Amino acid sequence: MATITIGSTAGQRPYLQLNVWESATNKGANQSTVSFSLILKRPSRISSSASKSWSASIDGQNFSGSGSIGGSGDKTLLTGSKVVGHNADGSKSIGFSASASLNITWSGQWLGTISGSGSMGLTKIPRYFSSCSAWVSSRTETQVTVSWKTAETCNGVSAVYDGTEHWIGDPNGTSGSITLTMNPDTSKNLYFRLRRKDSNLVSNTNQVSASTYAYPYVQSGTDFVIEDTLKLNVYNPLNHSYVLNVYASNGSVIGGYNGSGTVLNGFNDSGSIDLMYRSCANRSDTYHVTIDYNGHISTYDNGNTYSADKAVPAIGNVTISDTKTFAGIHKQATELIQGRSAIRATVASVSAQKYAKLRKITVSYDGTEKSKSWTDETESDSNIDFDFTTSNSNEVTITVEDSRGLKTTRKIQLSFLQFAMPSLTLTAERGIYDAVYKTWKSDANHGTYAKCVLGGSTDSHLDIDSSKSVIKINNTSTSISSFGDMYIGGGNLLYTSGYHIEATLFDALGQSATAVADIASGSRIMTILKDEGIAFGGMAEKGKFKIYDNLEFNGCILPIGFIYMSMVDENPAKWFGGTWEKIYGRYLLAAGDDTYVPLTSEGSYFTLNKRNRVKWGRDNSWVYKDLDAGTYKAENKTFDNQDPSSGHQKEVWARAEVGLEHGAMGQGVRVSTFESAGYGLTKAPSFTERVIVSSGTYRPCLPPTVVVYMWQRTA
Repeated sequence: MATITIGSTAGQRPYLQLNVWESATNKGANQSTVSFSLILKRPSRISSSASKSWSASIDGQNFSGSGSIGGSGDKTLLTGSKVVGHNADGSKSIGFSASASLNITWSGQWLGTISGSGSMGLTKIPRYFSSCSAWVSSRTETQVTVSWKTAETCNGVSAVYDGTEHWIGDPNGTSGSITLTMNPDTSKNLYFRLRRKDSNLVSNTNQVSASTYAYPYVQSGTDFVIEDTLKLNVYNPLNHSYVLNVYASNGSVIGGYNGSGTVLNGFNDSGSIDLMYRSCANRSDTYHVTIDYNGHISTYDNGNTYSADKAVPAIGNVTISDTKTFAGIHKQATELIQGRSAIRATVASVSAQKYAKLRKITVSYDGTEKSKSWTDETESDSNIDFDFTTSNSNEVTITVEDSRGLKTTRKIQLSFLQFAMPSLTLTAERGIYDAVYKTWKSDANHGTYAKCVLGGSTDSHLDIDSSKSVIKINNTSTSISSFGDMYIGGGNLLYTSGYHIEATLFDALGQSATAVADIASGSRIMTILKDEGIAFGGMAEKGKFKIYDNLEFNGCILPIGFIYMSMVDENPAKWFGGTWEKIYGRYLLAAGDDTYVPLTSEGSYFTLNKRNRVKWGRDNSWVYKDLDAGTYKAENKTFDNQDPSSGHQKEVWARAEVGLEHGAMGQGVRVSTFESAGYGLTKAPSFTERVIVSSGTYRPCLPPTVVVYMWQRTA
C-alpha cells in the first residue's frame, strides 16, 4: 500500500491522507484491482458548514466529491477502486493524486486548495514464457530427436504432431527433448506446448519439420565421353560406407566404387574404359547406378549416357599419284599435272577403334565420290586404291565410318607441277651450206642458205614437241627438234631479196614461244620484204617503213612538226616510224600576223560570206557592229559600252552572234552554257563556244568541208 499526506500538519491544521493499495490480482487476465481512500484529517475542529469539493485520480481515472468538512477527527471523503491492466511481462506501475478546496481561515491563515501526488509499483503477475523454442537436434534414417528449451521453469510438456497432442510429462526444468521413430526419408511437422510453472500458462513453440534421412542414393549423374570423367553426386549425409556399381544398358558392370564419398569423379581407369568400350556397340549407351548400404539398395536411372566419341576410326598414310603417262613429259608418278593427270588416292591403312568394326570408306575428288564398304567383322584394311580420271581440284577428301557411326575425315592438299614457259631466241645470217660435208661459209652478199641459231629453254620436265615446232622462211617450214644451229632455205635464197624468218617452239605441254629474224639482200640501198616492209639503207622489217642512219636524208623526209593527213584512221608511225600525236577537231589555218599565232588552238573563228551585223559582247553588255565578209576571231575584246570595272575584260571569252542581212539572228558562233571543253577548245572558260545553227534557214559559215584524220610528228 502507498500513503501520501497532502497539506501541512503544523499547528493542528487539517490535511489530506490518500491511501492506495493493490486489492486483488487476476493472473489469467494479467490485471490488478487497485483500491484507494481519501481521508480528511482534522486534528482540531473545523467550524464551517459551507460545501467544499475534492477529487482523486488513480492511474488516469478521476473520482470526485463535495460536501461539508466541518467537525473534528477523520472524515473519509472518497473511496473507490480501478482494474489496471499489466504489461505483457506482468509488470505495472501506476500514478495517483488528490486535491481538496478547503477555502477556510485557520489560526489567522487562509487555507485554499491543497493537493499532492505519488506513484507505486504493482505486483508483477507471472505470465507466459518469455522465450521458448524447438529444433531438430539429431536424426537418422529411422529416428528424429526434437529438443525444446524455455527461459522460465516448465512443469508440463506435450508434443503436437500427426494432428494429435501427445503428453510427455512434467520436466520441472527449462529444457528437454523427444525422440520419434519414423520411416526413412519421411517427415512430420511438430511443435511443443509448454506450461509455465509459476503461472500455469501454456505457450506454443515454433513448428519444426522432423524428417529422417534417406539411405545413400545417387542424386545426379552426367553424360560423358569414355576416357573422360563421370561425375556422380551421392546423397550420404551420415557418411555411411556403401558399394556402388555402374551398369551398361545390357546389364554389364562398367565401373564400381566402395566408400563413403558424396561427390564421385572418376571411372576413367583403364579397366573401366575397356569395359565401357566393350559394352558400347553404338555411338552411345545409357547407364544406371546402384548403391548397396547394408542391404538397402537404391537405383539411379535417369537416362544419362556415355559415348565412344573418342574412338574414331584411324586413317593411315595417303599417297596421291598419277596413273597416266605423257609423251615428252618426264616426272615421277607422284608428280601431278593439273588438268591432265588421272588421280589415284591410295590409303595405306584404315582401322576401327575399341571393338568397333569398319563399315565404309569414301573418297571425294573433283565432284566424284567413290567408296568401299564392309559388312563383316573387319576391324582394319590396307592399301585401298581409288582412281579418278580428272585432276582439276587441289583437295582430296577421305572419310571413314565405323559400326558405331563415328567418322574420321581427312583432307589431302594436292600440289601440282608448275612449268616454266619455253623461251626462244633466233639469230640468222646468209651464207653457203654444204649439206654433204656439213660445212658453212658466211656470205652476206651471195649466200643462198640461212644459218639460224636457236637458243632458249624448256622446263626441265618437258621436251620440245617437234610435231608442232617449226621454223619458216620463204613459205617453207622446217621442224624444230632441238636448240642449236639449223640451215634452211635449201640453197634457194635470192641474194637480191631479203627474207623474214619466224620460228615457233612448242613444248610437250603445248606452251609456245616465238622468235623472228631477218636477213638482208646481198647489196642494198632500198629493200622490200615480201610486200610487207620497206627500208632505205638497210634490211627491211615486217610491217615497217625504215630509214637507216647511214643515209644522208634520214629524218628529212618527214621531219618533226610534219602534219600527216589521211582518209584512213591509222597512225603513220606504222609506216614512217617516229612519234605522232593525233589532232582532234581542228581546222588548219595559215599563220599570218598576231591574230593567227601558229601552234595554238585557243579561240574560235567565224566566217562571214557577206557583210552582216554582229551582236558582240559579254553578259548583258552588247554592241552591234557591221562587219564585211571575212574571217573573225571570237575572243574577248574591249568595246566602248563595256564596264571595265567588271574585272572580266581580257579574261573571259566573248560572245558573237551573226545576223542575216541585218535581220533576225540566225547562225554563227553562239555561246552555250551547257557545253564543256571540247569542240576544238582546250579549256572550259565561263562560256564555251562552238559553231552552231540557230534557225532553220541559214547560210553556211564555212566552205564545203572534207573531214580527214590528222597527225603531227613530235619525235
